[in-house]
Amino acid sequence: LGKVTIYDEVLNEERDAKNSVSNVIIDVGTLFYPGFNDLRYGVAVRNFSNQSEYYDQRFELPLTFDFGVAMDLLTLWNDDARNPNKLTAAFDWVHPRDFKEVQHLGLEYSYQETLFLRGGYKFRYDEEGLTAGLGYQGGYNDNDIKLEYVYSDFGLFDSVNRFTLGVAF
Repeated sequence: LGKVTIYDEVLNEERDAKNSVSNVIIDVGTLFYPGFNDLRYGVAVRNFSNQSEYYDQRFELPLTFDFGVAMDLLTLWNDDARNPNKLTAAFDWVHPRDFKEVQHLGLEYSYQETLFLRGGYKFRYDEEGLTAGLGYQGGYNDNDIKLEYVYSDFGLFDSVNRFTLGVAF
């Protein structure tokens, strides 16, 4: 870890300080299926901890509360487990202690858990908003392969295009 020399303005002197922070941080969450089709919701608390101290500064981590709900909407009309089509809707709230609450809304259509079409929107963000993407998940020579493309609109800034290639041996 090492040390760093800092200038203490209160004592008007330089001194060596350890370049480290240690604290116990707890993240806890749960996912619950109430028994109605595949409806599920989850809650989480992240960054639950005491104040941290770095040199002479004390600070708190951004305690955050999350709540989300999701369901395959097609099970409302056809709950046949052999149906190759899924249309999953998801909505979640993120409530940090030190910033404004934000929400996310998303839809994902999947065919045979292989081809995916996704879209979503981020609410109450300064620049982010619309997202859209495509995905493929399958196998080749006993390896699992995942290909994804995502477009994200960043308002005043340029849009962002992301590509993912995943291979599991």
